[in-house]
Amino acid sequence: MYRSEQYSTWIDASYLIISAQMRGKEPIEGRFDLVIRAKRPDKRKRDLDNILKALSDILVKCGVVEDDHLCESIHICWTTSGDPCEVEIYPI
Repeated sequence: MYRSEQYSTWIDASYLIISAQMRGKEPIEGRFDLVIRAKRPDKRKRDLDNILKALSDILVKCGVVEDDHLCESIHICWTTSGDPCEVEIYPI
């Protein structure tokens, strides 16, 4: 799989942000539910499912979750306010 320079830059920046947020917190082991709210960046057509795989991969890479195959349910939606992307993870 080819990863663009833009995607690689996003992975690196996301890793730093998520790792900082995880300091002192335990990773989620086992099954979990995932809630994602993404802010539409502009008027161009975007697919929510394109966001999902990248987020799942970075959550595993940062050690937030044990493995993304343990995700039991996913709720993902567009929002018009807030941060560019908000993720909530609920252990089961």
